Amino acid sequence: MNNESGQKGVCVFSVQTDYRCSPEYRQRRERNNIAVRKSRDKAKRRNQEMQQKLLELSAENEKLHKKIEQLSRDLTSLRHFFKQLPGASFLQPGSGTDCR
Repeated sequence: MNNESGQKGVCVFSVQTDYRCSPEYRQRRERNNIAVRKSRDKAKRRNQEMQQKLLELSAENEKLHKKIEQLSRDLTSLRHFFKQLPGASFLQPGSGTDCR
């Protein structure tokens, strides 16, 4: 409790501030302060967990993009290889056997 001079724990009695000095009010304030602290800690933990998850998913996303690039290069190489084989007409568009 702060009074007008800034001192803690000193109640200045008046009609308006009398309820603030009651034990019930102080208990409610203490419980509320604890609840607020707990809520803020929970939000902070949740934010940290989300940041960690973001880092993990970003790394996995980058890894998957690299894998896509590698597989695309492999596919291009294999298509080129099969086009060089004798009788590669089965790979020509419109032949009905394209594996794409």
